[in-house]
Amino acid sequence: MATVAIGQDGVAVAGRPPSRSDATLVVDLGARFALTENPAGDDDLAAAVLRSLRPPVPHWRDAAARFWGLTRDIPGMPDGLVVNATSPDGADRISIGDGTRRYVLSGPADLLAGVFSGADDFLAALAAGLRVQGTLSQLSVMTAASWKVRFDV
Repeated sequence: MATVAIGQDGVAVAGRPPSRSDATLVVDLGARFALTENPAGDDDLAAAVLRSLRPPVPHWRDAAARFWGLTRDIPGMPDGLVVNATSPDGADRISIGDGTRRYVLSGPADLLAGVFSGADDFLAALAAGLRVQGTLSQLSVMTAASWKVRFDV
């Protein structure tokens, strides 16, 4: 459990329950901050905080381009990505980068958008239907790349 205090002086995060709060949200950190309980307290404040935690996920193509721009210089990163997305509208495919060492990611467009934007955890996405094709060392680098996008590390 973490307590996030938002006030005039900024935002503070602590690993303890609050002594008092204006609003309480309990969310799943691994599921795009989905509520796990009904909010308590000030409904407007709770809704505003939830909106700030869950910005809209960009289109998967835009997210993939941004992901590549932020991560392509990580040591060991493949020369390019091949992305196969499926949606209710059908299947779509893009290639990003140049060279022969490519990494293939396939899955639902929304899941790909979540991974590329940092909204979803890369390893958890594998359990949710993301499919990859590449070497184990590329899997490791892709995990690091997803953390860079997700956590800015």
